Amino acid sequence: PQFKQLQTSDQDRTDLLAAGRSRLIFINTVPDSTLYLRRGCQSGDTIIGGTGFGIGTTVDIPQTEASLYLFTSGIPSPMTTARLSLPTGSTTYLIAARRNGAIELFTIDAATGVAGTLPSAPPETRTESAIALVNAIDGNATVSAQMKGSGAVIATGVPTFGISSEGNVQACQSPSGDSLELTTSGGQAFTVGIRLSVGGRSFAVLYNTLGITRALVLDRAATQAPSGKARVRVVNVASDGRFAVVIGSGSPRGDSASTRPFGSQLPGGISPTVDLPAGDYPLLLSDDASGQFVESGIQNLGEGVWTIFVVSNNGVPSLRVLREDGNVSGGLQPLGSIGRSAVLFSMIPDGNASITFGQLAPSPIGYSYVRYSVAPAAQFQATLNGVATQAVDGAAGEYVMGATGTMALPQLIVFPQAASVSAADRATVRFINAVPSETTLELRESSITTDLLRTSDFGAPSDTLQREERKYSFVISRPGQQTVLARIDGVELSAGRRYLLVVGPKRPTSASDTLQYRTLWMQE
Repeated sequence: PQFKQLQTSDQDRTDLLAAGRSRLIFINTVPDSTLYLRRGCQSGDTIIGGTGFGIGTTVDIPQTEASLYLFTSGIPSPMTTARLSLPTGSTTYLIAARRNGAIELFTIDAATGVAGTLPSAPPETRTESAIALVNAIDGNATVSAQMKGSGAVIATGVPTFGISSEGNVQACQSPSGDSLELTTSGGQAFTVGIRLSVGGRSFAVLYNTLGITRALVLDRAATQAPSGKARVRVVNVASDGRFAVVIGSGSPRGDSASTRPFGSQLPGGISPTVDLPAGDYPLLLSDDASGQFVESGIQNLGEGVWTIFVVSNNGVPSLRVLREDGNVSGGLQPLGSIGRSAVLFSMIPDGNASITFGQLAPSPIGYSYVRYSVAPAAQFQATLNGVATQAVDGAAGEYVMGATGTMALPQLIVFPQAASVSAADRATVRFINAVPSETTLELRESSITTDLLRTSDFGAPSDTLQREERKYSFVISRPGQQTVLARIDGVELSAGRRYLLVVGPKRPTSASDTLQYRTLWMQE
């Protein structure tokens, strides 16, 4: 036998009420089966997909009443149907189980523990779904769309990143799902499948490239955001790649919170919805494959409901934003101000470093910590602890800004980030001498007796090394001397990534620690 613990909390209910949603937790107790759950009609959108035996899958939906259709792999007809009431704020366990040889659906209310069977769904009387078309196709094509079969026009002449007006269409007209017939300003015509729920409001987002276009259905926001909050989700409709939207240092939520509250998504992926304090946010688009930031900027996420889209713009991943509860006729907008990714670190051993620049004031950085933020894409002044100042040309590229020295005599070092890795099967390594008292330091691999790899004068990074994927150890010394001043062991390099080894002052340690300086390993 296998057991599942069923539980919920008052906070869950509060969050769901604020979001205007109910939570459905689906559990498959049918051995040797993979089950799918659709809503609205038997060709409606799949809200639970590919759930194996003993697995629980959670979905938050805006409907308070839903027709549900249970399918198993390879069988086109539903195994069973159900009509389920889902009060806003509620959490309901929906359990698929076999009884008397037939698979049925059972419910348990998470708050009260009341359980029961579900009646079969009566014939669905609703037929319409409200839909607006979003053109996120990579290719600078203007698109028109109509429903296949009925010929109902959904959108006419929607430009790239544009949104059509909302209209009602007949949904669930085919057991295999609905389809959109698309035509472009260039005369191309093609069809994409789409799954709509009757009675719902949604965006149909077209993405990928012309001819292999896909469609993603997004539920539209059902409620307003809480006072003083921005309700935000991330949707990846880029042509390919897994991406994450990272919140940089200096945001209204503070630097103690997770920098990746949305996780990362493959194309067609939708993040959880997160409530953030309203305000200006440094946002960085991270490519999971390379670990590099491919775009960065600052966006004001005011009180309201927002969707951040990862799109492909002429083949380049980019960010676009949509204020869902406002006037969406302007389409998907670029970030409020495009910036440059900035890597921040501190090697000040006796206090915290406060590096400020542009309109952002990132939280103070502790010793041997690294943060990421967004700097202006123009000339600006970077300031350390209100004392050390350096002019930076943000228009020239992306920068690393580091703090070293002491609280009494802080020193700010600024230098450009490394160029992208040229060989797909290699990683790059640089090192930076961040010890104010050392004019020049040398880098070797493993031992002081090995060949010299690179040198770094104070504040100036070394030239780049290219290395294959594996673990490495590095040692630091002065020119012409055999004493190891610092070392780092067992760092693992991944192909396509850029690494930086910082050598700086160290805090007082035990007498057994004979190394003079401390190392900090980071990714640029």
